[in-house]
Amino acid sequence: MVTALLKELADANHRGPVFFHFAVWAGQMPENAARADEAVAKWPAGHDTLVAFGVDVLRAKGMILHVTVRDGRPAALRVARAVDMDKPWLDLFRRSLLRRG
Repeated sequence: MVTALLKELADANHRGPVFFHFAVWAGQMPENAARADEAVAKWPAGHDTLVAFGVDVLRAKGMILHVTVRDGRPAALRVARAVDMDKPWLDLFRRSLLRRG
């Protein structure tokens, strides 16, 4: 589903914002889609409104990251915003990871 969506965005040369859920970005789905399709691989280049949610568990920070996929590899370009995660939020995140693992 992610590959199909990214292919449609690439075909339309969509330049608007795209937000990747943590599970999609951390699951390397955009990276896999870029490896599978040359149009998808080229599309993120120069696209400055791709963002993903990231978490630094050790520092208990939730982050909005400006991201891209270059040469079929994901890259976080910069942290747009970071916030402290309280214990209930961090515990929920950890449980979510355990269910995905």
